[in-house]
Amino acid sequence: MTGQAGVRLAVMEDDTVLCADCVDELRAEGVCETATTMVHAWLSDPAGQACACCGATTDREAGS
Repeated sequence: MTGQAGVRLAVMEDDTVLCADCVDELRAEGVCETATTMVHAWLSDPAGQACACCGATTDREAGS
């Protein structure tokens, strides 16, 4: 998933950055009640950011 242009990144309530896929996965696992899985904001310009869980990024230069 790293380097894909379609990646959406969110800032969680605990300031962790996660991609949409990881947010969905955490919700599916039933842990969405914790602060970690509550989306605080979606990043409109996520330059230099990567998912803390899987490493996904919108940076096309990033290695896999």
